Order: sequence, then C-alpha cells, then structure tokens
Amino acid sequence: MSLYLSTNYSLMNEIKEAHPDIKIVAGGPHIGFIGSKALEDCKAIDFGIVHEGEDALIELIDGRPPENIKGIIYREKNGTIVATKSRGFIQNLDTFPFPKYSKFELEKYGQVMQIASS
Repeated sequence: MSLYLSTNYSLMNEIKEAHPDIKIVAGGPHIGFIGSKALEDCKAIDFGIVHEGEDALIELIDGRPPENIKGIIYREKNGTIVATKSRGFIQNLDTFPFPKYSKFELEKYGQVMQIASS
C-alpha cells in the first residue's frame, strides 16, 4: 500500500538481502499507478503486476516466460525494466469461484475482518 511505501520497500529489501533467490512480486493500486517506477525505486521487486493479477500471478508461478505474460513489469537479467502489454480488466467475475474459508481459522480474527475490494 502506498501509505506504507517506505516500510514495505525496506521489508522487501531485507527479504531480498537475506534470501537473494526469492522472487518478490508486488501488485495492487500502487503498482498500477506508478508502474515501472516501483521497480526503479525498490531494487528488491522482481515483478510488478499491474491492475488485476489473478491470471498473471498464476502464469508467473507456472513458469511462463515474463515477456509472454500480459500485465506485468519485470527486470531483465541486465537490469532493464520491461512492461508487457496490458491484460485488461476481467469482464466476468463469475469465472472465479467464491472464496473458501475452510482453511482459515476465522475465530482468530474476532468479530470483524477487513476486506479490500473494488
């Protein structure tokens, strides 16, 4: 979140320093708004997902080459930052199943749980 930008960047840098082989993926409104500047400002970020990331994240995890994934920003081995074509917005949200909460220990969250959506 942009509000905690310096804290989040510091945390990502610490994680990358301790575990240089871990790939760090950032997303959300901040990345959507400032784009490749996030990767310029925080060297720890390997991939930025612009706008909706449900499909882009799965494609990254599946090992698809980043240049073939729409809606991401990434750093090439030589340090060049590349932005791929826009993926566009999901038109039919019913293609996603309703969240399953059975794996979550909801009683640990008290009576109120925050959900951010748009």
